[in-house]
Amino acid sequence: MKLKQIVSALVFMVSITGFAQKLVTPVEMHGRLKVEGVKITSALHGDPVQLRGMSLFWSQWGDGSKYYTRGVVDQLVDDWKINVIRIAMGVNTGADSSGYIKNKATEKAKVITIIDAAIARGIYVIIDWHSHDANLELAEAKTFFAEMAQL
Repeated sequence: MKLKQIVSALVFMVSITGFAQKLVTPVEMHGRLKVEGVKITSALHGDPVQLRGMSLFWSQWGDGSKYYTRGVVDQLVDDWKINVIRIAMGVNTGADSSGYIKNKATEKAKVITIIDAAIARGIYVIIDWHSHDANLELAEAKTFFAEMAQL
């Protein structure tokens, strides 16, 4: 009888410990963010939220594109404890560009990879239409962001 009680108590303690250790993601903790005055606040409780994160390099350049992976997001969340990641999608309209304007599917796939990884980890995403000629790309930007919003 005593052994059964000890085993029951241990099972209960392990299950409580497992429950207590469930990590709450930033999105679970704050929900949709909103701006109030000069502060970013939690839609769930109204308190100010401090975003801490990393910005990825221009997506279309070899040195930066290799970081557009789920593994990078996981490492930044686990090791650096980020709660937001900035995606610098290279648009570049120059003649030698390999950015979004000339390679929509490739660049969009990189962005979606990071968004999916961020959603899986419960962190926020900032998508940057990273271009020196954004004023010339309004139609493309509107189409892109409309699609990203739907995803």
